[in-house]
Amino acid sequence: MILVMPRRNRSAITGLAAFSSASYFHPPLLRASPTAERRRLRSGWPALSRLFASTFLAALLGCSILGSAAHAQSSVTLAWDPSSADDVAGYNLYYGVASRTYTNEISVGDATSVTVTGLVAGTTYFFAVTAYDSAGLESAYSDEISYTVPLSNPDPAVALISPADDATFIAPAAINLVADVVPNAHAIIEVDFYNGGALLAQVATAPYSFTWTNVGAGTFSLTARLIFDSGSTADSTVATIHIVAPSPTLQPGMTADGQFALSVAGQPGLAYDVLASQDLTTWTVIGAVTLDASGSAQFVDSASPGIPNRVYRLRSSPQLSTSGPTLQRL
Repeated sequence: MILVMPRRNRSAITGLAAFSSASYFHPPLLRASPTAERRRLRSGWPALSRLFASTFLAALLGCSILGSAAHAQSSVTLAWDPSSADDVAGYNLYYGVASRTYTNEISVGDATSVTVTGLVAGTTYFFAVTAYDSAGLESAYSDEISYTVPLSNPDPAVALISPADDATFIAPAAINLVADVVPNAHAIIEVDFYNGGALLAQVATAPYSFTWTNVGAGTFSLTARLIFDSGSTADSTVATIHIVAPSPTLQPGMTADGQFALSVAGQPGLAYDVLASQDLTTWTVIGAVTLDASGSAQFVDSASPGIPNRVYRLRSSPQLSTSGPTLQRL
């Protein structure tokens, strides 16, 4: 009969005679695959039988992003069958990053499973289990099992690449909104385009683009919101655009009774003050016009017959700092 010496003696044994036949432990037998056929245990010592990286475990590890199983696991749970030997006091789990070189030990008592935490993504770990009796004698290592912690998938990224931030357009404008999406192995549901808090469009397939048409004068804050996996979101940075009213045009004319008339054309609905000057230095408001639905209006200078030389100008009302074109009547 060949006897297997214990790997470690925890009871201050002084000589070979101190060992009895009951003190010689066979190592636990390790089964490397969770689905492998169960093998008969030698001398009743445990077999490391299951390596769990289940959906449940992944959900616990990824609690900050529930619903995503693609993020790295920092823990793994291992379990083994209990020993049928009478004098088993407990089990020890050993692990490290090199095969059969174990730098970490976990004493689990008489439990038959343990969760190992603090594992590093992308690293392969090697595990083995031992059993010990009440006298402190410990068996040799079981067969070994390895586990590679999955690498983390970063969140997807979305960028609003059109229009450019601080861009200026002339009303009525057509704004082409385009989002660039980097999935990073996530499931992309759609991209939503917003003006401030107002939803403009939802685009479910690439290319993620949308044309916002007939946009009037104003300043707008545009964003793209990415919806991915089970409803998680990521927002682009804000692009602020400015849409300005087109400059109105002035056309001179005369009424049938000899008064000077101004025909104004521009963006419908805008209002302008009409200013007049004889020296291009002093300007006087002589009236106002509001462009109709066709974008036109007419102003008649009833005082023009008595003034031989006069220059006219439009000014946005009530924004006094914005001036329109000038027209000189000689």
